Amino acid sequence: MLSKVLCHYRDCGVHGKRCFISVRFLRTEWLRTLLFVLFMLYGTSVTAAEVILKEINISAREEDTKINIDLGTPLEYVKHFPQSFGEIIQIQLKLTTDRSREIHKEVRQGSELKTPAGTEPLLIYVTYEEGVPGGPYLTFRFVKPLRFRVEAQTSPTQLSITVFGEPKKEVKTPDVELVEGEKPQPAAPTQPEAPDADLGQLMAKARQALTFGDNESAIRLLRKIIAVSGNPHEQDARELLGLALERSGQIPRAKFEYKKYLELYKEGAGPVRVQQRLTALENIGAVERREKLRVPKRARKVEEYKLFGRWSQDYSLRLLEQNVDDPNEEEPTILGTVVTSERASTHASLRGRYRANDRIVQTVFIGSHNYDFQNSYYTQGRISDMYIDWDEIKLGLTGVLGRQRARSSGVYERYDGLDLGYTVVDGIKPHLLVGQNVSYYDVDYSKQFGAIRTELGKRKAKLTGNVFVVSQNVEGDTDRQALGGDFRYTAKIHSFSGNLDFDVFFNELNLLNLRWGWQLNAKSRLNFSYDFRKLVMLTNALFGLQVSEQGFGPNPINRALRYDEFAQIFSEERAKELAINRTSESTSITVGNTYQISKQKQLNTDLSIYKTAPYESFEFTEEEQDKYLEVTDSVNKLPNHAEYEGTTSYNLTTQFILNDVFAPQDLHIVGFRFNKFSDTFDDYVLFYNGRLSPWFNWNPRPRINLGYRNSRGGTNVVQADRTQISPSIKVDRRWKKSWVFEFELGFDGFFYEKVENAPEDQTGYFFRVGYHYTF
Repeated sequence: MLSKVLCHYRDCGVHGKRCFISVRFLRTEWLRTLLFVLFMLYGTSVTAAEVILKEINISAREEDTKINIDLGTPLEYVKHFPQSFGEIIQIQLKLTTDRSREIHKEVRQGSELKTPAGTEPLLIYVTYEEGVPGGPYLTFRFVKPLRFRVEAQTSPTQLSITVFGEPKKEVKTPDVELVEGEKPQPAAPTQPEAPDADLGQLMAKARQALTFGDNESAIRLLRKIIAVSGNPHEQDARELLGLALERSGQIPRAKFEYKKYLELYKEGAGPVRVQQRLTALENIGAVERREKLRVPKRARKVEEYKLFGRWSQDYSLRLLEQNVDDPNEEEPTILGTVVTSERASTHASLRGRYRANDRIVQTVFIGSHNYDFQNSYYTQGRISDMYIDWDEIKLGLTGVLGRQRARSSGVYERYDGLDLGYTVVDGIKPHLLVGQNVSYYDVDYSKQFGAIRTELGKRKAKLTGNVFVVSQNVEGDTDRQALGGDFRYTAKIHSFSGNLDFDVFFNELNLLNLRWGWQLNAKSRLNFSYDFRKLVMLTNALFGLQVSEQGFGPNPINRALRYDEFAQIFSEERAKELAINRTSESTSITVGNTYQISKQKQLNTDLSIYKTAPYESFEFTEEEQDKYLEVTDSVNKLPNHAEYEGTTSYNLTTQFILNDVFAPQDLHIVGFRFNKFSDTFDDYVLFYNGRLSPWFNWNPRPRINLGYRNSRGGTNVVQADRTQISPSIKVDRRWKKSWVFEFELGFDGFFYEKVENAPEDQTGYFFRVGYHYTF
């Protein structure tokens, strides 16, 4: 059994062959469990996991609300669903870097979502999730269905959502007295009459949701019941709707529903209860208004302190079971179950905010720690953000001091430093940035930079952008010098955005990104993107350069060439040539269409072409070889860089998305993906990714991938066709609003064609359990 026996393997130096060691978990699992519990209790607040949802800022404006999302790692916007109206928005993204990292997931909710003072909350939660078909995905859950517009920014670390007022529907407004400042709620559209049994089930679910404190689900279910006129549950549903709105803090809407109830129903115990609740709410409002009137308008001072954050931990285990064909046996022989990955991660996010009439001050700390049970080399911690953000509103002066990530300034790494901005006039705000780049890898050099960035465009202008100039040095030498900028144009039918980075030191184009969106009609939108990347830096020349030192045995020991040694060996011109030669270059073009079949159904299709440029060979001169041997005392010469061919891949993806179709809050994504990778292989994948309706506060999310790989050759590709099946299930449960517990279990099966030199079939399992606490 898997719970009893796991087989680890290693190369045995005594016998000169591979040996297998059985570990009986019945005897040793208690020790590992004890160590894991101690780690959880002790776990430091610094983790190796990247923080994706770095900042979510919500600002209320006269006609709409703006939600700005700052991402902790570059992500490319692909598409979103639904198009412009709904209660849940799902944004499909694409990882642009670090494709081999661990699967990452994050949740932001409650006090982590900065609702402007004096306004009702719009968002319930925001989630980011990788490892799902077609993903990663960014999901937003609002308190109710709203009209919105999603805007992809030119910076790959920024997104924004504009939320408009109440959805416009042609309805008859009830003739009742409204609370001051409250808009009448649109009546729900008439639906076909449902059987009483179905309505009774909805009513039971609504009462259950209220009991467990899930007011949002109760509100949604109760509105569905009320939409069916004349049903026997309508009176109770209207009373409970007012109660759910009151408990969720939507006091004006609760009052409106209570008044509407009293107009419709005059007799019985129900009207008495509702009148008591309405009277209590109106008395509270009157007291609050009297208290405000006692303070003169000039003397009123807004001052608010808040401390909020998030703490999460999880444990993950990946197992691989390999089969070997024994020529003397008809059935394959089981080789053993191998632990390929076993990790425990801790993540901490702490934020403080002070808000006054003319000043906003925020402090942010985000850190994490990753413990690897198998290899201590991968056990590491990092502080990704630790800064203070100061905004003097009247003076137009802003400052961010500490570890942070730059925006639209030509600085592509986190840095320790200062970002100082000043609003000269409305629509023009220059920034001065100085600092030292942060590297999470073991390097022997440090980088410093200075940059000037200017924001252009007023807040509500259709055209906005940035221009920048940056100079970055490494140990006193120029690493890169560049200028560039970005722009955004947003209109009703068309939207354009782009950014440019040109290096004047290398005379090379570093980055060119263009995006165009065209709303063909109310249901269809066409998207086009072009992306060119070749980020040249002097330190790129160090890639692949090693020094061979004599060890204790017959074989030399290799280490990376240090920058101080590199500077002594190469002239500036040759160092620049080598840096350009070692820099990867890629171009991608994507054309897609989003078709909104209905409010609950959407069809997405995308075609992408991704091309990498070839690496040219690079030969070192005799003079450079002599200096290399003299400076490093290497036992071998510096090997020349070989030539590598470029690659071209094609990707076609189609997704059919269903939302709130079979049950409230459900989401189903069914799709097909075809990938042609140069002349090596073709991939065909069918996938399903679902989010089922909550069941007793448990949220199940099933997934499955069915794939077939047709191998067509290539030097680094297995010469055998492969079939893959990968089902998984994830469930999470919320407890007392602040706690969420998660569990995930999955299977990966790879089955190869039985040809000569084909690898053995492999089956793997993965397990993850974790929790997060929000305060």
